[in-house]
Amino acid sequence: MYAELNGTRLFFDVDGAQFDVVDGELVEKPVCFVVHGGPGGNHVAFKPYLDSLKPYMQLIYIDQRGSGFSDSSDPATYTMEQNVEDLESLRQYLGLGKVWIFGHSYGGMVAQGYATQYEQHLDGLFLITTAGHGNFMQMAKEIVDDRGSKEHTAYCNKLWAGELNTDEDLQRFYELMGRGIQ
Repeated sequence: MYAELNGTRLFFDVDGAQFDVVDGELVEKPVCFVVHGGPGGNHVAFKPYLDSLKPYMQLIYIDQRGSGFSDSSDPATYTMEQNVEDLESLRQYLGLGKVWIFGHSYGGMVAQGYATQYEQHLDGLFLITTAGHGNFMQMAKEIVDDRGSKEHTAYCNKLWAGELNTDEDLQRFYELMGRGIQ
């Protein structure tokens, strides 16, 4: 589905029921916005991995402006602040009260921005592999330099330079990082 918000058309996909029947009564479930990483990612990578949440909450997958199925926009609007405003505008557009936000990577940073700007409309956050502040890249580099192997450093440097260009390189990066840095 699409919503025309803040000068662009945003894609969202509603997954799961809004209400359950409990003892013959309709009981509204919490709503959770699912916000992908990126910028440039999309919601598709989350499906069907979050299906186990559907019995407990309605999931609304959102593609941020210029990402996934959402329309492109003026690149000057591709900001954290605008992504936060887009979430709030979608919440209002859908007539929702408080929401949960599941934010992955950059989406987690958007979720935290939403929490600081619109705490009164938030039930809670799920923050998945994200950073809590803007110095995360410098801190990551210091950790890799201090504790990583030569191979960790080489692959991380390739990542940060945008040079993980082959499936083999990407697979090796995830193998290394999956084991962690000692």
